Formats: sequence, C-alpha cells, structure tokens
Amino acid sequence: MMMAAAAGYGHHGGCDCLHHTTLASAQIPRHGAVAFETLLGIGPLVHELWERIDACGPAQHGSGGGAPLLAHALVGTADAVTNLCHAACAAYALVDPSKQGPTASTVVDQILSAPPAAAAAGGAPPSAADPLAGPDRLVCTRSPMRFGKYELDDQEAALFARQVLCRLLTDLSAFLRKVRNKGRAVTAANAAATTGGSNVEQWSAQDIPISRALSRVLSLLGRLCSD
Repeated sequence: MMMAAAAGYGHHGGCDCLHHTTLASAQIPRHGAVAFETLLGIGPLVHELWERIDACGPAQHGSGGGAPLLAHALVGTADAVTNLCHAACAAYALVDPSKQGPTASTVVDQILSAPPAAAAAGGAPPSAADPLAGPDRLVCTRSPMRFGKYELDDQEAALFARQVLCRLLTDLSAFLRKVRNKGRAVTAANAAATTGGSNVEQWSAQDIPISRALSRVLSLLGRLCSD
C-alpha cells in the first residue's frame, strides 16, 4: 500500500494531490469480503496521503479550479474507510445494531458520494448504492489472531479489533481536521492573492462535506468507546 512518486507536486510544479488521493482511494476495498487484517494497512496509507497534501503549498493546492474534485475525492476516501470500519464493527459485534449510525444509504452520505458537480451544489445522485447492502455488499471477515503460539479467543479478538478500529478512526478524524484546516488556509491565501474569488468559493463550499465526513467518523468512534 505505497503510492508512487516522491513529492506532492506534479511534473510541472502544480498540485498533484488529486492524483495521490485517487491512488490511495483505489486501495481501499468498497465491495465484497475483506479480511480484518486489511485495516492494519490503512492507517499508514492515510498518514502518507496527508504528508503529500501537506507538502503542497497553498498557491499550488488551490490552483487550476480543481478544489471541488480534490475535496470530493478526499471525502470519498474517508467515507470508504468509515464504511470498512462499520463492516468490521459488525464482524466483531462491537456496536449495538439498534444504535446503528448513518450508512452510505442516508442523505448525508448520498451528498458525500455525489459527483463533484452535484456535491459542490449540495445535491445527491438519483440513487446511491449502500456498500453495506446488496449481493456485492462490503463484508469484513474475521482474521485469525495470534500472539506467538497463543491464539486469541473471540472475546480477546474483539478487544484487539476494537483497539485497532479506535486507532484508525482517531487517525482518520485527525486527517479530516487537517484537510479542513488546509482548505481554510488555501482559502485565506487565495483571498489575499486574487480578487476573482473562484478558488476561495470552491474550497469554502467543500468545508461542509468534509465536516460531515468528520462527524460520521466521530459518531462511530464515540459508539466504539461507549458500547
């Protein structure tokens, strides 16, 4: 789970964050059966993605009118990780199903999953498939867990899974906060550098879906800590 290239910039010095985000997002399973151990590699992937985004200066980061596309890709990536965490919670019975939080079938997640143009306008696609439902639904399968020769029983495995998920969701929430702050910094920098305001408006419009994605992460994290 390593992305190619060694810097956050394109070959011509422009922002290459969308490219790196697309590469990272493609490595996150969205359908079918996924072993729990897959989640162990997602934290480093998110960390590496942030390092590339953080290396991109405000002037490049908001240039070219690509802010809506980048924000949409970042939210989609975070949403895919959250869906996978929901599936893992179900696999290990970590949260009360009667208190199930929002899934990708809700209005909020339809907005987050909308095409860039619709997402920027606050709209949703005519139909949005719930990754946790349907014949090709996302399902997390339990992975054998051992410490040396000792194999964890169900209760111990569930405890370890909870710790892994809490760490991953905490890292994901930090990632989204930093992305949101980066977007606000881009907005401020572009506001000082231009009178057109197009990039400012683009990033400002993406602050809401990023905050919604963060709320969904925190909702699941809170349930993991309380159940």
